[in-house]
Amino acid sequence: MLDKDKVILVVHVGVKYNPENAILILDNIQRSVKGCFDESIKTLFVPDYDLVGINVECINPVLVDEELYKEVEEKTEKVVEFLDNFLNKNR
Repeated sequence: MLDKDKVILVVHVGVKYNPENAILILDNIQRSVKGCFDESIKTLFVPDYDLVGINVECINPVLVDEELYKEVEEKTEKVVEFLDNFLNKNR
């Protein structure tokens, strides 16, 4: 499946209080999330040095009907919840 046909989630990972370990934090989160989605979802992880917590942005979404959009929205919420819990445990 080509990237142009996927929903792309950009996960902004807040490293405001731990900028020196940004790469390690991103690596741990990426490994933890790997395998959570099928090939229709592409995830990109980006450090945000001004953010505390997680922000997920959906870009280049595939044109979908309302039912499929709700499914994508639920997946996005699960990612945010998982990553927030991960960061809270590792502070």
